Amino acid sequence: MAEWERIGPIAVTSKGYPEHRLSLILGSSDAMVRSGQLTLSPAFTPASYRWSGEIEVISLVFTPDWLCQIGTEIGIKQPNHLELRGSIEPRDEFLTGLLRAFQKEVVKPEIGSRLLIDSLSQALAVYLIRRYTDRQLTTGQPLIIPKWRIRRAQDFIRENLNNGISLKEIADAAGDVSPYHFSRLFKQATGFSPYQFLIECRVLAAQQLLRAKRELSLGEIAFRCGFADQSSFTRCFRQRTGLTPKQYRDG
Repeated sequence: MAEWERIGPIAVTSKGYPEHRLSLILGSSDAMVRSGQLTLSPAFTPASYRWSGEIEVISLVFTPDWLCQIGTEIGIKQPNHLELRGSIEPRDEFLTGLLRAFQKEVVKPEIGSRLLIDSLSQALAVYLIRRYTDRQLTTGQPLIIPKWRIRRAQDFIRENLNNGISLKEIADAAGDVSPYHFSRLFKQATGFSPYQFLIECRVLAAQQLLRAKRELSLGEIAFRCGFADQSSFTRCFRQRTGLTPKQYRDG
């Protein structure tokens, strides 16, 4: 769960919560709390919070069971005993980037956000396990996936351009493979993450409609291709073609 909130002056001590909490300070009027500062509060760990001004913060809250599940998929021995360290680098650029990406989705969720959030969440869990626990990954044989399974996943994505599909649903469509391993194998086979491939397919579908259905408005094309709105459509289209949808249609 992602939480984005403004909190006034507070002084509280907790015996610990049942979830892990990773937070990024977005803004602060308290001299003791710096904007850009990261904190990690492991589950069931006593913690104290105190500041005299107002802060703006985004937090990701996740359960030990979820972290354990990802640990199992990436080959951690005894994943039930994963323990996060409370002390992290206060300016960890990777975690900061992830939290800001989550913030964008909280502010204005896109169609397809479910797939993006699945991918971001997976990246978060793997990074925390590798960087902020004392566990080592096991080394096994590299996984392979038949090309027909990749094609099946690609077809499933193309058929669901304007649906909120998840990474697990795509992995299930491909066959018997975990979402974590599927995501890696899909990118290895196609050069795109599942989310990137979804956006590429949407832009390609829009290109076809712009030329074949000139009577359709840009807003209607955005809707048919699964974009949240015309603004999102224009942004994604220009990023991938160098042109706005109107320039492409008129060209």
